[in-house]
Amino acid sequence: MCWNASTTAQVFRTYHKSSFLKQYEKAATFLRQEIVCNNLKDFGLKKTLHNWQPVRERFQHITDRFAQTQAELLNAHGQLDVLARLAQPIREGKTKVAGIKLEKTL
Repeated sequence: MCWNASTTAQVFRTYHKSSFLKQYEKAATFLRQEIVCNNLKDFGLKKTLHNWQPVRERFQHITDRFAQTQAELLNAHGQLDVLARLAQPIREGKTKVAGIKLEKTL
C-alpha cells in the first residue's frame, strides 16, 4: 500500500500478485477506484474479448468488496487503540517495517 502525494489528489494503491487497485482521494472524498491488471490468470479469467463481461463483473465485485471493507475499517469510533497498534513499526528478523501514518502534516 502506498500514497502518492505528488498531485492534488492522493492515490492509494493495494497490490495483489501482478495487479493493483488504485483509489483516488481528494479533500477527504474518494473519487474513484480502478483495477490495473497485468495478468488475468491471477483472477482465474481468460484474456479474450468474449470474456469481457466476466472480467467486468469480477472487477466490479473486487472494487465493491474493497470499498465495503475499507468503510468498515475506517469507521473506527472507539477503536483507536487498534489504529495505534497498526501505526507501530514491525520487526521481521533484522528488518524493520514502518507502520501506517495516522495523520499527515503538511
